[in-house]
Amino acid sequence: MQQTLAGAAAAAAASDDAGMAAASSLPPIKLTLHSDEAAATVRNFVLLKAFDVVSSGQYRKFVLRKKDLCEQWAMTMHDHYHMIMLEVRNLTKYPVLARSQGHMEVALVCAKLLNCIECPHPVTTGWNTCVITKVQCVGGVRVNAASEATPVFVHTRFLRFCLSYWYAARMEHVLRRIVRGKYNKAFCDEYTLAQVSAMIYADSEIVSSVVDNFVHALTHVHSSMHALLRIPNRGSETLSNFAI
Repeated sequence: MQQTLAGAAAAAAASDDAGMAAASSLPPIKLTLHSDEAAATVRNFVLLKAFDVVSSGQYRKFVLRKKDLCEQWAMTMHDHYHMIMLEVRNLTKYPVLARSQGHMEVALVCAKLLNCIECPHPVTTGWNTCVITKVQCVGGVRVNAASEATPVFVHTRFLRFCLSYWYAARMEHVLRRIVRGKYNKAFCDEYTLAQVSAMIYADSEIVSSVVDNFVHALTHVHSSMHALLRIPNRGSETLSNFAI
């Protein structure tokens, strides 16, 4: 079974239409977190981005060509890609909502997390003032945007939220760094594109762990923000099933 899956991925990277047509596909539907459909949607997004990284942008063009030919697997993968991008874009609405309801400090932290290149990380030395609670603490979580030399600090109790928000909002950036870290140019030069794609397809750290982490991060962010903000909890066309 594993060889079959790896073979399908290899065929995809080699532009083998028959192999790609055999790829699993799910119709785009309204989804909720922790459902099988949601996991499959995130997985398709992860695979498309990972293959696109090692192919230097050629894989997504290949998918778009096949979508224009109305091939179901390509239409499904394209739809799933845009569903996840919608989820990521929805996170940019939280700073606006927080600011509109008077939570200026939360809006500031969320806005900075959206623009962080480096992961927010805890520090253990120095006295800092938590920008949210205004309480002084030893160390704290350092958050700063790429263009800023002076960071802001929040209490370590907000570490999980900061990591989750950053991970979900910077999903493409995180995935790109993971793939390039494991499958760098020197490594890829030793194998064909089809072989590298097959390795990624079978790589549980990328295919499974990244998917699980994204769903977990998105769940925690939505739960935290909905506990803070007055947001109606009703169905929508997002994985979170929240109207943001």
